[in-house]
Amino acid sequence: AGFSIATSSPITAILFSMEELHKHFSPMLLTVASVCVVSAQLTTRLLSSLGIGTVGLFHLSELEPLPLRSLFAPLILGLICGVFSILFTRLYHVIDHLMRSVLKKISTKILFPVLFAAFALVGLLFKDAPGTGHALIEHLLEPRTMWWTLLLLFLIRSVAMMVSNTAGATGGVFLPTLAFGAIIGSLCAQGLIALGWIAPGHYTLIVVLGVTAFLGATSRIPITACVFALEALGGIHNVLPIVIATTIALLVVESSGLEDFTDTVIHAKMHSISNGKQPTVIETALTVQPGAFVVDKELRDILWPASCVVISFERDKQNEDTLWIAPGDVITVRYQTYHPEATAEEFEVLVGTQAPAVKNLMNPI
Repeated sequence: AGFSIATSSPITAILFSMEELHKHFSPMLLTVASVCVVSAQLTTRLLSSLGIGTVGLFHLSELEPLPLRSLFAPLILGLICGVFSILFTRLYHVIDHLMRSVLKKISTKILFPVLFAAFALVGLLFKDAPGTGHALIEHLLEPRTMWWTLLLLFLIRSVAMMVSNTAGATGGVFLPTLAFGAIIGSLCAQGLIALGWIAPGHYTLIVVLGVTAFLGATSRIPITACVFALEALGGIHNVLPIVIATTIALLVVESSGLEDFTDTVIHAKMHSISNGKQPTVIETALTVQPGAFVVDKELRDILWPASCVVISFERDKQNEDTLWIAPGDVITVRYQTYHPEATAEEFEVLVGTQAPAVKNLMNPI
């Protein structure tokens, strides 16, 4: 719901909740996400009609369609966005390693004020360096920034966002990612126009394609990225270029074998919170109890604890005629956790209280 308000893109928000947050699609997730998003959008539009806030993340005029003879442009842009996405993720690993070694020696009472002062100084020197990146994207939609300034902004914003995330603060992920994509798109657009390969009138479209391709590749959400470009960035007449740029960027990143940037950030934070402790891997069979939360639901509709994989599902003989989870069914799961006791409590909330032998397996000493 918050995502739909921030982006004014309800369909994108629904897809984002399933493709990025839950990693799967199901009727229940679709229903829940749709109700939340529709409610948020109605509230936003009501407040906007009263003069409180505005509707729309970006304000773009209709983008000129890219002719078929220029379809090489989104292909080139996709390749560049894919390479930048790989470098972006690798840079995060390097900064995370450096910051973890620094954080061991510096108290947060000293580190946070120093970082704040450093970011404030950078903001005074480069007004587009701090912030979420929304204003920067709006600025880049028009060709008025020099290429060397864009490269410098990309480097400064990358380091600033990654340092703030790894230091324990929050530097954001979604909007900063859009800003990085806009920078890459602007650089590519300026280069293609200078070479005479595309018309100057297609500059804004290339920036939009950069946002889409980089978002889809970095976070591994190609469907959401494409819909976002169509819905929020006015790319309805450029479906083919959007799909080409996003697909190529995704293929480049997938070939590298790296995990998506969001998961990289989450795993780094989990490692930091657990103080380097290794997770425990547990596999056990859970028996569904009467009145449990999962009863009368499908496996795909259950939000299992993090890092949980359902290995098998055995129906009780009395439940062979039903399509839903029922009391007596046995669900075998494998998961890894830093806090076995807390994770065991999560499972018992879902499937009900388990036998002492199962409890002992889920809480190894």
